Amino acid sequence: NGYVANICFMANVKAYYLFKERKEIKTIFEDLNNAHFQPINEEAKLIAEKSLTFFRKVKVALTAVSLMSYLCAMTIPIFSSKNKSLPIIAWYPFNISATPVHQLIYLHQAVAVYFESMVNIENDVLASGLFTFIGIQCDFLCYKLYNGTEANMKNYIEDHQRVQNFAKRCENVFSKIYFFQYFATTSGLCMTLFLLTVVAPNTFEFFFLVVYQMAVFNLLLVPSWFSSEVKRKSENIPVAAYCYPWVDAKQTVKRDLLIFLRSTQKPMQLKALGFFNLSLGVFLKVGNYKKIIMLIVEL
Repeated sequence: NGYVANICFMANVKAYYLFKERKEIKTIFEDLNNAHFQPINEEAKLIAEKSLTFFRKVKVALTAVSLMSYLCAMTIPIFSSKNKSLPIIAWYPFNISATPVHQLIYLHQAVAVYFESMVNIENDVLASGLFTFIGIQCDFLCYKLYNGTEANMKNYIEDHQRVQNFAKRCENVFSKIYFFQYFATTSGLCMTLFLLTVVAPNTFEFFFLVVYQMAVFNLLLVPSWFSSEVKRKSENIPVAAYCYPWVDAKQTVKRDLLIFLRSTQKPMQLKALGFFNLSLGVFLKVGNYKKIIMLIVEL
């Protein structure tokens, strides 16, 4: 049960921190409608829609894989040769083989695991959605700079500071969650990988373990991917700033541009409790997922 217990435990951790930071989350949602964060024209809307379309596809894929894993876990006892078995092996201080006690316990486990799964999935969807929003704001800022939509460079500086502040607040909400999730998902993947080596191939249990691997894999891959996108898009801001039509601009604009270029040299990076970046690079190094994928393919 270790490979299931740690993932379910993470759902409790996520629920706790989301509840603890509920006031901050509320203000973050209110800022989504901030006039400064809205697209300035139809072309900017198309830029945003491109990122949002990709986010929606990832959300559907993550939910589908996770629900498939849940359904497999809940239906294993149906295909098992053991009589009166349960999805999760557990000890109860009473006889669970009698009817309707067995059915009630089975239903209780199914509802509990579904709830835990949804907490895990929706937390990652929420984080990825907010990271997508930050990336879109970086795209908007680059678009404004490339097209020189404003003559006052201070407006760009203020826009950049607003995006940085929004990203910092999102990091404060999710940093603790993903610090613990790195350890939970890595240990869960290792346990599941060990089970794959001992179960018979081409069985229902083997299929479940593969799907479960994919679900746990995505729980950390998805937020790491969108966090890396924030870093990549924020790195485009100083390049766009240099392309601003500054040659014939006033001396004050040139001075403000130098200040802006200086402040944008450090890209936006979302950290897990301040110890390491939430990124694809750390994701690959911590879990050594390339070897895991190759081993599953060999099996």
